[in-house]
Amino acid sequence: MPLRQSPAPELISQQTLALVRKKINFLPVGYRIVLFLRDIEGIAVTEVAKMLDLNKVNVRIRAHHARAVLEKRLDPLFQRGAL
Repeated sequence: MPLRQSPAPELISQQTLALVRKKINFLPVGYRIVLFLRDIEGIAVTEVAKMLDLNKVNVRIRAHHARAVLEKRLDPLFQRGAL
């Protein structure tokens, strides 16, 4: 009979995901939309640029800035061991 795995890792993963989503929601709208389309939906830079009427460079810049802001907001939580 196989051993049952503890629900703790799944719970931690759900808590981490919820916190990341919360932090994403605090991003400026322009960053949040690009981050969602590029990193979550996996849409190509060219397509995102067309969708948002931006050039490809601006899409890349917004994605980079969104990731940097998100990392800055999440890093203290990972350093403290809160996640």
